[in-house]
Amino acid sequence: VGPEVPQARQSGWNALNMRLSYSFLNDDAEVALWGKNLLNIGTAQWMSPIVNSFGLLGKYYTIDRTFGAELSYRF
Repeated sequence: VGPEVPQARQSGWNALNMRLSYSFLNDDAEVALWGKNLLNIGTAQWMSPIVNSFGLLGKYYTIDRTFGAELSYRF
């Protein structure tokens, strides 16, 4: 999408993701906490390039703030 489409203009933004893990049992087991989009910035991640053909601008937005935990074991 080029600069001729004002609806497609967007200022720059930064994402803050993190992952904190701890390995144990001779590095065979691991527990981890993670977070994505910790600043909770909602912005368009991708825009459809077909706006000039059909007059529509499809925008796909980033996910909201997300947290999670993982527990893994290697055999």
